[in-house]
Amino acid sequence: DETTTGRSDSFTTFSTLVDLAYKISPLYTLTLGVNRTIEEDVDTNAPMTNTNALLGLRYTIPWNEALTLNPFVGYGTKKFEQSKTDTDGVSKLRDDKNWSAGIGLGYAPRPWLSTNLSYTHTNNDSNFRRYNYKENIVFLNVTVSF
Repeated sequence: DETTTGRSDSFTTFSTLVDLAYKISPLYTLTLGVNRTIEEDVDTNAPMTNTNALLGLRYTIPWNEALTLNPFVGYGTKKFEQSKTDTDGVSKLRDDKNWSAGIGLGYAPRPWLSTNLSYTHTNNDSNFRRYNYKENIVFLNVTVSF
């Protein structure tokens, strides 16, 4: 570890991870995920607090219980502890707000085999130009348990 002049090596806050699922009926499950993590800024290595919440619904297709639809929405913030210079030459603290929404289609033909095809749209609203973006991601996941 190196000591950086002008920067404190101590940082005090809490971190947490909460994952809740509530089975509304045999076909519907409501999910809530909340996490708060302490990470390092990739540019300055200074501490950063990342806080996220995700609300989802799992709907099991009644005529084929191996199929599920999984819509979700999420919101997150990133709080940076050290200022840095943006591409416009202004030194400031970075402030990110992140909205996301998407849907997934799950298929589990066996208890030990599942697949999920999902789409996620993310809008990262930052006061730094290069971190202000929108992205669309399509993801295919295959899980085999043994």
